[in-house]
Amino acid sequence: MNMKKIFFLFFLLSSILAFRASAQCQLDVNIQQTGILSCTNASVDLTANVSPATGDLHYEWYGPNGGVVLYTASITASQPGFYTVYVSDSLTGCWGGDTIQVLSDGTIPVVTVGVISNGGCDGTGPSSPNSQRPHATPTFGLMDSQHPIL
Repeated sequence: MNMKKIFFLFFLLSSILAFRASAQCQLDVNIQQTGILSCTNASVDLTANVSPATGDLHYEWYGPNGGVVLYTASITASQPGFYTVYVSDSLTGCWGGDTIQVLSDGTIPVVTVGVISNGGCDGTGPSSPNSQRPHATPTFGLMDSQHPIL
């Protein structure tokens, strides 16, 4: 056999082995989420679970605005939208990714508004110092303790 044939066979065999290895080399990445965003839940945790994980894993998260968020296995999301993570294994060269949509509960809190009487002119109304009934001081604008209500 001449050297050209040996080199060709070596190249062919190594190409076939590399193709088979790359076809089997994909990480299974699944993002787990801890709830949805709401007025009582300002953020959610996202965690990338990876299998098989044999080497040093590198994470790259992208947020709803398209920019890189963090390079860790878990992140905290405070905005609704799509989050994507790509994970690579430095030992095997394998990689994988996953995308999840973080939802926001758009329910507006229920607010009950009542009319508070200023009382009668004779000083016996609910806001007079002579009244036996408790009363509340009215405030201007509608809001709860954390968020204005539109």
